[in-house]
Amino acid sequence: MSRRPLSAVLALLASPVPLLLASPPAFSDAGMWTFHDFPRELVKGRYGADLSPAWLERVRTATARLSNCTASFVSPDGLMLTNHHCAEGCLDEHSSPEHNLLHSGFLARTRAEELKCGIQVADVLMDMEEVTAAVQAAIRGLDARSANDTRKKTLTQLEQTCEQQSRRGRYGPLKCESVDLYQGGQYWLYKYRRYQDVRLVFAPERDIAAFGGDPDNFQFPRWCLDMSVLRAYTGDGKPAATPAYLRIRPEGPQAGEVVFVSGHPGTTDRLLSVAELETLRNVGLPRWLLRAAELRGRYIEFGKTGAEASRIVEDPLNNLENAIKVRRKQLDALLDDRLLKGRRLQQPPVHLRAHAVARRRRAHQTQHRAPARIPRHGARAPRAAHHRAGARVSGPREAHALLRARAHARVARAGRADRAGAADQGLPRHAGRTARGRV
Repeated sequence: MSRRPLSAVLALLASPVPLLLASPPAFSDAGMWTFHDFPRELVKGRYGADLSPAWLERVRTATARLSNCTASFVSPDGLMLTNHHCAEGCLDEHSSPEHNLLHSGFLARTRAEELKCGIQVADVLMDMEEVTAAVQAAIRGLDARSANDTRKKTLTQLEQTCEQQSRRGRYGPLKCESVDLYQGGQYWLYKYRRYQDVRLVFAPERDIAAFGGDPDNFQFPRWCLDMSVLRAYTGDGKPAATPAYLRIRPEGPQAGEVVFVSGHPGTTDRLLSVAELETLRNVGLPRWLLRAAELRGRYIEFGKTGAEASRIVEDPLNNLENAIKVRRKQLDALLDDRLLKGRRLQQPPVHLRAHAVARRRRAHQTQHRAPARIPRHGARAPRAAHHRAGARVSGPREAHALLRARAHARVARAGRADRAGAADQGLPRHAGRTARGRV
């Protein structure tokens, strides 16, 4: 997702992700779905939970995207529950050397006492529209550079048109963002209602919110009060009306009960190849961790120079340690051979994927640059002619058959060439195939 859409999705309780995520409490399950592509029958059959469109809409509109965070509406008048670190910027904004709200916490006893967060906004996903066809039509037949420029221009125009049309729509003015999913396989417009007036209602002191410090971060169970409460206001200064709020169940989930989490992830990287994961393990993560450790040390030393320096550096240091913990665990996972072994079993051999990409590219070029000739009176050409080099074809199906036959012929010739080269070098005749399969 190149634009980091933080798209609304449902996920099965494997990670705090709007994804919808679900799982039994003792074991996580790998399920993560966008709201516009939720597999209702699959979830019903596997988990016994029948999630209706009305239920999904209520959960989606009860989920708010903050700046780098997710929150849930928990009252009909705009109260939002989120993590403590999501309010730290607001706490720091209203702190001073004499009065550090990060250390002392904050509670607004009346709405008049709520603190406005100048750097915080809340977005609620109200609607989604797929625009894949429009984007693909705009870039059809273009070279890579022109296609990239045209794609960006088209998406920008779609966003602007969407926002203009929303002013006359059922939800009122919306913020429209283009989202590309599956590395450009799909393009969507996500339409958000934006609350630009967000105020702090409650946040505990940081010693309670982050009890256990970094060693306990991302661990379970964690004995801390990692939460804060914000409130969304409309442009006229009134609390937002949020009838689709989530109720808190004090007793918590029962044993064996399926739990769904709605949130706004950035990117998931679930489609990375083995080669990409190995590069991340050997180069990307170690290099990032080395630089982050150096920066962490500098933050700590700066914080020792005085009380005000300690207050200034507390929020960025907390965010950095949070990121370091995530990437350390990612590296630990990649160093476990079981993860890469499972990924190798999932992905097809490279040469098969390369041939598939080549076939699609040739089919695309044939379809858009060499239109098929239709014989007079709609008669079909003899089938034998479809497989002769340079033969004209009578339609897309025959064109596909011709391309497939040519692709098979090229693969066969390449295989013979590999085996002949292996024989010339005194190697077993299967050596060429094996070497190519490992590329």
